[in-house]
Amino acid sequence: MFKTQAVDELLNCLPKWANKSRTFEEDMELEISDAAKILVDHYTTQELRLWTGDFAALIDSPIDATTVRDMRVPME
Repeated sequence: MFKTQAVDELLNCLPKWANKSRTFEEDMELEISDAAKILVDHYTTQELRLWTGDFAALIDSPIDATTVRDMRVPME
């Protein structure tokens, strides 16, 4: 049911997307910018929880919360 609903919504969105005035490159830039914001938000939320002693953040945070930390720590 959910798969069918997702496909239907995608098919409804495609004509609207095709008629927008933004270029593909502008859409990609916006997508990357939004993804970066989400990654930083998840990382920040997890770090704040850890700093306040909420160690459950290691278990129940979004899986991408560690992505920013992994990028920050230099590889040895």
